[in-house]
Amino acid sequence: MNKFHDTWREFRDLNESSLSRLHQHTQEHDTAILTAHRAVPDDSEGCITDIPAAGQEMDSSRDTNKERNRGLKAILLRKGYGVTRVDGSYVENFEDPDPLRRVEVSESSFFVVNLQDNPDFAADIKDLGELFCQDSVLIIPQGGDGSYLLGTNDTSFPGLGNTEDVGGFSPGREAEFMSRLRGRPFTFKEVKSMETFKDLSTNAKWVVAKITERLSKRTLKEQQLSDYESQYEPGKIRLFHFTRSPMAKGQNRFVVDPALFVTSRGSYSRNEWKRSRYPRSFYYTDPARKEHIVTGDLFSVDVPAERIYNLRQDPDGYLAKHRHPTYGLRDDREWTEMFEDIADSYGGVYYTLGEGGAPVVAYFDPLETKKVEETD
Repeated sequence: MNKFHDTWREFRDLNESSLSRLHQHTQEHDTAILTAHRAVPDDSEGCITDIPAAGQEMDSSRDTNKERNRGLKAILLRKGYGVTRVDGSYVENFEDPDPLRRVEVSESSFFVVNLQDNPDFAADIKDLGELFCQDSVLIIPQGGDGSYLLGTNDTSFPGLGNTEDVGGFSPGREAEFMSRLRGRPFTFKEVKSMETFKDLSTNAKWVVAKITERLSKRTLKEQQLSDYESQYEPGKIRLFHFTRSPMAKGQNRFVVDPALFVTSRGSYSRNEWKRSRYPRSFYYTDPARKEHIVTGDLFSVDVPAERIYNLRQDPDGYLAKHRHPTYGLRDDREWTEMFEDIADSYGGVYYTLGEGGAPVVAYFDPLETKKVEETD
């Protein structure tokens, strides 16, 4: 017990501004605390799913936990949540009758903020707790009241799917950071700065995308437009356009005009020209997923999500409506008619470049884009 009070005294000296920021987040959004650490990483007892394998061979439990936390952080960032690392400790398997299985774990956890007020936030946190075989995750509703532990593996406390009320949560107060839930202490020792996906460099975003893809096993074919909504601005999708146009050189702003598709095309868009000559400009939802032959200066623009039609899911049935009963969708015939039809109701369309190609947004209207710098 004295050990945890000593820990609290160390924590009490933390920079108060860090605690104030955490408190502000709990008042404005739903938040949560979770980690991917386990005292014995190879112990799968109670796990309801296989813990994701590390991207490479790990030499120690410490390295394995660091790698798993790196993956957890990548997934959280990719989902658009704010992530703050907090170093602390807790007791794993604390109610286990075998004292040898009750282990104090020093770990890096993540304080997660639902910045876009995603209604699936609690479900996402639960799924990640189960994915990384955690005893529980801490869910903190907006305002801090009614916080609870949610069991995410089949150990004795709190138990899979069970909840345990921990009362109000207010960073900076001993009752919250030194809460003893049925004798189970949890303390924070150090609080880092919050990170978001949109604040990462282009290279860091690429790394996050690759880690997330490996852990979630989502391929290009499985990516959906909704994965990218509200990552940067609420209700909007950020589109990325590469250009080698001399008119874009040295410019902070550049108007991407679909008319240029008719008069001036890159080698990578020739197949699309064959598919349909209907004017459109091409954008990626994730610049890290471009084809290797696509080069040039990178520009971006945010557009309302409802202005983009998801042809990969095709909720309005455009494919069935325009598909020829014998010949299907023919180049520059049914494809062009379908694009014209979609353009009557939407600004752009989300579909796949060729068979098994990258998903893109083809936009029918000119868009003023902004230069993406490495520091962005």
